[in-house]
Amino acid sequence: MCSVFGPHIQSELCFADIHDSDGSSSSGHQNPKSTAKWAASLENLLEDPEGVKRFREFLKKEFSEENVLFWLACEDFKKTQDKKQMQGKAKEIYMTFLSSKASSQVNVEGQSRLNEKILEEPHPLMFQKLQDQ
Repeated sequence: MCSVFGPHIQSELCFADIHDSDGSSSSGHQNPKSTAKWAASLENLLEDPEGVKRFREFLKKEFSEENVLFWLACEDFKKTQDKKQMQGKAKEIYMTFLSSKASSQVNVEGQSRLNEKILEEPHPLMFQKLQDQ
C-alpha cells in the first residue's frame, strides 16, 4: 500500500515499528500539551505524527486501522495537483479502501460507494463525503 500516496503519508503507512527498541511502548514519553491538544479535536490528533502513531496503535487493537489510513490517504489526495497523479491516487484509494474487493475496506454507506467511472475524472474533494462519514 506504500505506492502512490505522498512521502509524508508513505512514512505513516509504512511505519512498521511502533515500539521502542526494547519492545516497550513509548507512550510514556508523551508531552501532556500534545495529548491535551489531541483531546480537543481529531484534526489536531491527525496533524501530529506522534498522535497518528498512537491512534494507529489503538485502531490496530480495535481492528479498524483502515479508517485512519483512509483518512490520511484522502488528505494526501486533496493536496495532489497533477492530474495523472490524482488519477493514480484515486484508483489506489478506491481499490484499497472502497471497492467490494478492497484489501482494507472501510465501512461506508452502500449507496455512498463510488462508481469506478468517476475515477477517470478525479477532483480534490471527490472522497470528502466518504471521508466525513
